[in-house]
Amino acid sequence: MHPLELGFDDTILKYFDKELYMSNADNQIRILHLSDIHLETSAQAQRYFTQLASDLTQNLHLKQLNYLVISGDITNHSTQEEYEAAFKLVDKLVKRYGLAPNRIIIVPGNHDLNWELSETAYTFVPKGKLPNPLPEGRYIDAGSTGALIRNEDEYKKRFEYFSDCFYKKIYNQPYPQEYDQQAILHPCLEDKILFLACNSCWEIDHEYRNRSSIHPNAIANALLTENYDDWLKIAVWHHPVNSSESMKNVEFLEQLAVNGFQLGIHGHIHQARDENFKYDTERGLRIIAAGTFGALATKQVTGIPLQYNLLTLDPESGMLTVETRKKEKTDGAWSADARWGDKNNPVPRYTIELRYGSKTGNYSSQIRASTPDNRPNPQQSIFRNTQVGGNITVGNITQIYTLSQATNSSENLPPRRTILILASSPENTARLRLDREVREIDEGLRRAQQREQFILQQKWAVRPDDLRRALLDFNPQIAHFCGHGVGQKGLVLDNNAGGMQLVPTNALVSLFKLFANRGLECIVLNACYAEVQAEAISQHINYVVGMSDEIEDNAAIKFAVGFYDALGAGWSYEDAYEMGCSAIALEGISQELIPVLKKRPINNS
Repeated sequence: MHPLELGFDDTILKYFDKELYMSNADNQIRILHLSDIHLETSAQAQRYFTQLASDLTQNLHLKQLNYLVISGDITNHSTQEEYEAAFKLVDKLVKRYGLAPNRIIIVPGNHDLNWELSETAYTFVPKGKLPNPLPEGRYIDAGSTGALIRNEDEYKKRFEYFSDCFYKKIYNQPYPQEYDQQAILHPCLEDKILFLACNSCWEIDHEYRNRSSIHPNAIANALLTENYDDWLKIAVWHHPVNSSESMKNVEFLEQLAVNGFQLGIHGHIHQARDENFKYDTERGLRIIAAGTFGALATKQVTGIPLQYNLLTLDPESGMLTVETRKKEKTDGAWSADARWGDKNNPVPRYTIELRYGSKTGNYSSQIRASTPDNRPNPQQSIFRNTQVGGNITVGNITQIYTLSQATNSSENLPPRRTILILASSPENTARLRLDREVREIDEGLRRAQQREQFILQQKWAVRPDDLRRALLDFNPQIAHFCGHGVGQKGLVLDNNAGGMQLVPTNALVSLFKLFANRGLECIVLNACYAEVQAEAISQHINYVVGMSDEIEDNAAIKFAVGFYDALGAGWSYEDAYEMGCSAIALEGISQELIPVLKKRPINNS
């Protein structure tokens, strides 16, 4: 982790709370699918957000939004300024609808690579110095004088603006440069849904504009990692597979089909479509295309308005409803786009029956029964979850995770312990890899011997009120704060405008003291210079871990993983602390002495 740079950004926009728009949530899973946005300015981003949010709230009466999928062509010319505008649009959607980073799936389109960077990757070579034979697919013929030969390292940089100015802000890591790594898994264990984000533009440049395909090894490499056999699998890419602009190789659809993918989502053709790919009598994909969300009128298909899709999945029946929306004029309002079914009586939606939900035995409601001590009822089945990526502050959101499906009986089981993750990294502070920390904690506990004894709860972009309410709502046995600390001045939380708010040590002590006799056993303050707070809080809480100095992200993550791995194995808090320090040392990071354990004095018990 990095030292905090104090200060406030006056340009930070104020956002409304999730609760204002997402009340009375139901168990339906909703996926917002946008494509071919072609953003150019921040003013456009503001208009697009306002128009879209109005449609979702006023017309569709949206109760909740679970995923955001953008299938390419986010900008028009792939410039830094355009991606700044695009990020504002995504950031507003994320904050308004409470989306965690693992619920955002983005792939590049052909407009998301920069033509100028593409051109500079080619160097002219006179005819007498040309290699023989010329490298296939890597040169541009310049006639009798010679040819332009591309430099592979420079060529990969044509996605640089997409990566550095947009993708990295969302996932806290750059978009992979190696083409065979450009099929990226986005698992959501809570819903048992797996998204696979593929790059269909890896061979496209300013000269070869129609050379779309999926790298032959990318999907194979992605699917080598883990087994997701009983999940709903959805692949996302940009280019079509059944039109005049189809990818040159569609064999990747066979790979997807035999690996159990049921849906494909794409854009590019500026027209909503519903298509089928059949591999055999049992396997295949339903392919959903979205129209263009924001292309200029001159780039729209004749007779086809601006469009987007809202997908609603009923987890009980496995039925997916695809709702198509339209906008006839750029600055007009969104409305229903009736184009499906009977041509004489079309409707604005169609349905797809999927192998998901109660039909496959994989679904369990997120609504949980509670016992009087606020611990989840062991007879209530709950899903697991992980986080992938994440640099967007995600507002006041709570997500519920557990580490394995509960058994059918609570007899002879020890009481479950709730781990409450409290994450905060405001916009005007140094960015931390909090998503990775939480993901690795969850993955370690999922594999633990005593995984049934833990429930993992998460609260992101925590504000002071969120901290208090989360403790009341979940009554945890373990509270884990990950974020920034500033020594004597306290810990840093988010404020209502997305900026930072310092919470002093005495306020934290007063709060946690109230939970000392309500089951709170251990607090981990995984933040720089948090030893001060740990010492003060330990006067009331049995075990408190703090950091005595600035600690690197990697070291903080390794400590957390080691600590919770040990707890999952049934170790005590003291031994788990030692394991966390050991995990830092084993990684070769000389910061294993920075975490300190403070224990409640015996005379304070």
